Amino acid sequence: MKNIKSITPLIILLFCGCSSSKITTFWKQKNTAPQYFNKIMVIGVMRENDRAMQEKMENHLVGDLKNIGFTALSSLNEYGPNAFKKVILQLQ
Repeated sequence: MKNIKSITPLIILLFCGCSSSKITTFWKQKNTAPQYFNKIMVIGVMRENDRAMQEKMENHLVGDLKNIGFTALSSLNEYGPNAFKKVILQLQ
């Protein structure tokens, strides 16, 4: 009985942690014309010690966008790791 009581919170946490997210609502300004872009730049704003995660995230999102037909590029590949350093420092 003691084992069941100690495992129950773990099971509840597992089910809560594995739930998927979804968009429940969105907002759109009225009377706006659609905009078309030639390129999409993915910019991951993260701390300097998270550079590897930023690179993986940007490259993954660029790949996903390319797979659905967009022209996308990574800010790290295009401008290097220090291009947005001032902006990131202001956000911290």
